[in-house]
Amino acid sequence: MRLSPHHRAFTLIELLVTIGIIVLLASLLLPMAKTWNAGAQTVACSGNLRQMFLYLDAYARENNGVYPAVSDATTGNSWWLTLQNSINTPSQVVGIRKKTIFLCPASLRTYPNQVARRTYGMNCEGLKNDQGILDWRVPTRPISQSKLSRTLFIADTCNGPANNGDGYQYFRAASSPMFSDVVEARHSGRANALFLDGHVELIDPKAPESLDFVKNLGQ
Repeated sequence: MRLSPHHRAFTLIELLVTIGIIVLLASLLLPMAKTWNAGAQTVACSGNLRQMFLYLDAYARENNGVYPAVSDATTGNSWWLTLQNSINTPSQVVGIRKKTIFLCPASLRTYPNQVARRTYGMNCEGLKNDQGILDWRVPTRPISQSKLSRTLFIADTCNGPANNGDGYQYFRAASSPMFSDVVEARHSGRANALFLDGHVELIDPKAPESLDFVKNLGQ
């Protein structure tokens, strides 16, 4: 005797329970996915800074032991453009999400309209010209620095005044604009920072210690 298969449709309650479970799982997984993505962006940003240091070191070897000035005294070029030209790396086009060491991926969340291209700034604290006047056109000479591992060199910066996708190209221990307002804590409340010895670490721009890292350049 053959028994016909027994088919039972989902009841409304069972369907609602299933939907509820799916919604609950989605609500649990979504924050985790955001955390993973933020972590990946932090890692990518750290990689940018480490690679940048290699290019900066190569530049210094070919230019009498100095890094690019924040603003070149002869050409007026920013340090971004000077370094780009030295390594033959094309500038990032505004609004185009092209991979480049000058673009922190997390800045696409914090810059207006997700337009970002060069999002790191250079420390110019205490740099003086031959007349003893503070001058951001003076390049950093690492061999003259005594606290390489505790001297902040390059860090994440917020959207610059031109509002064109470029961040602030420099920072210093100043009251206007404040260091903590220029360096952007876009990695879970921290900013990625490259030090003069080549290591990268996350810093809190509002911490007194971070300001000391900036001031060390001028000592």
